[in-house]
Amino acid sequence: MKTTLILIVIFLQISLMAQVKIVSLHHPGSDPQFFSNEANAQPFQMAYAAAVDGDTIYITGGTYVPPTSFNKRLAIYGAGHFPSATTATQTTNISGEFNLGDQADGSHLEGLNFYNSINYPTNSVNDFSVKRCFIAGNVSAGSASGNYCLNNVYAENVIQGDINLYNLRSAIFSNNFIRGASSNLIGDVFQNNIFLRKSDHYDSGAFVIYYANATIFNNNIFIQTASYYSTQYILNNGTCTWTNNVFSLSSPVLGVDPILIGNTYGINMTDIFMNYTFNTPFNYSYDYHLKPAGLALPNTDGTQVGVYGGSAPFKDFSIPVNPHINSAVISQESNNGLLNVNIQVQAQSR
Repeated sequence: MKTTLILIVIFLQISLMAQVKIVSLHHPGSDPQFFSNEANAQPFQMAYAAAVDGDTIYITGGTYVPPTSFNKRLAIYGAGHFPSATTATQTTNISGEFNLGDQADGSHLEGLNFYNSINYPTNSVNDFSVKRCFIAGNVSAGSASGNYCLNNVYAENVIQGDINLYNLRSAIFSNNFIRGASSNLIGDVFQNNIFLRKSDHYDSGAFVIYYANATIFNNNIFIQTASYYSTQYILNNGTCTWTNNVFSLSSPVLGVDPILIGNTYGINMTDIFMNYTFNTPFNYSYDYHLKPAGLALPNTDGTQVGVYGGSAPFKDFSIPVNPHINSAVISQESNNGLLNVNIQVQAQSR
């Protein structure tokens, strides 16, 4: 099965170099189907339309328009979003808003670069996961329906926009870079993330977290350095448990009657990251691994604080779990009708 998959990925890459974008659809027990952008077709939409619950869609590098509503239980794998790891494939870009339907329960997205937001419906979407993706927009579940989404997981992502989890419960956010503001975190778990938000203004949008209640924060790093009228806000309102987190602020406000265990305050972030420029957003050129001083900070599980700790550390270059093309060289000229192709593919252990 693995060999077949590698051959399919290579075929997709050759097509890409010929400026034809192809998406492959896999249904258990059946031969794969392929959909291309020829005649201005939208191959991702076509593959989605042909898919049934339990299918897998592989999307090679390029830019794709998503379906109007993602409303099936599918696994979607792209080529990744790290520029240095996708020189042979290009990044897999999703150009429009990614709107979930209430039948997307159990779906998994990995290795995609979202130009916009992931939007939840009013109804519940359960057991939905997003891994190793770049989300330029928001994660938006702000509908006040009370039909809560349960057990959603966001792991090893870069989330540039805001997070609003009003309609989610028991969500897990682990090993992510989170740039925007977070709000309405209720009964969730945030562990081993790096919160990159820095704000200078005193208003509802200035807090790193505007409201959180009954939420657990473990092993996170907060770079926030701004003080509002001499008050060092991280969380505006709500009661949460904070264990072994690291703060740049010396006396952060962490909501109402917080439970505080083993946190570290007043840390200069340039002292703990291998390569980081003070108070800046996520940058692919930075190295967020920890220096010895960072590795010595208290943590809950014997690993380390930040994205490279925990049971599933951030994977360097965010390479998805499907076989990855490291290099691809295709001759521009044929030799007796044969084309010289040299493609190196590496299987992924996780």
